[in-house]
Amino acid sequence: TWGISQTMASRALKSLFTPVKVGDLTLPNRICMASMTRCRSNPVDGIPNDLHVKYYSDRADAGLILTECSQIRDDSMSFLGSAGIHSKEQVEGWKKGNKAVHDKGCRI
Repeated sequence: TWGISQTMASRALKSLFTPVKVGDLTLPNRICMASMTRCRSNPVDGIPNDLHVKYYSDRADAGLILTECSQIRDDSMSFLGSAGIHSKEQVEGWKKGNKAVHDKGCRI
């Protein structure tokens, strides 16, 4: 009960699923998925793969997804399996996952 009435809780829950404008983005709901390191990229080249596409696509009911960290240079990999965004191949890998999420109406 946390000191709130059932009416207040019901109202808050209902608003969770309503669209909201955040800056230039209009989100379909107020649910935001926090970034979490998944270590699912190729450990040699950091290219996001089908596991990334499935992971983010499966969570695209959220209004906004914050992705895991990304390497910005070849020498900046902090752990094996982290996704990079500094090569053409890595960017293309991220595009596949982003498209899958956008196709479901979510922002990433």
